Amino acid sequence: MKQSNNLYEYKAPKAMSEETHFLLTKGRITIKALLFRLFFCVVFYLSMYAVYIGYALPKKIAKIRVVDGMSVIYDIQFKITFQYFENFVLIILPLFLLVFISIQAVKRVHDVNKSGLFVLIPFYNIFLLLSKGTKGNNNYGVDPNPKKKIEYFDELKK
Repeated sequence: MKQSNNLYEYKAPKAMSEETHFLLTKGRITIKALLFRLFFCVVFYLSMYAVYIGYALPKKIAKIRVVDGMSVIYDIQFKITFQYFENFVLIILPLFLLVFISIQAVKRVHDVNKSGLFVLIPFYNIFLLLSKGTKGNNNYGVDPNPKKKIEYFDELKK
C-alpha cells in the first residue's frame, strides 16, 4: 500500500487511554470507574431481587395449592417460567456479576502496576485497590487519567 505524505489523509492511531471492552482483563481503570461499576452491579442486582421478592414470589404463593400436606403448583407454564426466573436471579446473575467485578478488580490492580493475581490475596488486594495508580504508562497499559494540559508544538519551550 502506498504511503501518502499528505497531512489531510493521515489517520491517527486509536487512542489507547479509552477502554475498549468491559469483559477483558487488559488495560487499566481508575478507582472511580471501579466504584461506579460496583455500584451499578449492586443496584442492578438489588432491582432484580426486588422484582423477584415483590412480584414473582407472591404470584407463586398465590398459585400454590396444598394437597395431602404437599404444596403443588398446577399451572405448569407458570411453574416453568418461575423456575427459570428464580434460577436466573439467584444463581446465574450473581455469578455473572461476580465475574464482571473480578475482571474490573484485575484492571484496577493493573493500574497499580501489579499482576492481576494479586486480587486473590485477601487483605493485600484491598490495599492495592485503594492505592493511587501509576502515573503515566506502565506494563499493563496507558494512564487512564492522562495529563489535563496538552502542550502544542508552538507552546513548547525552546
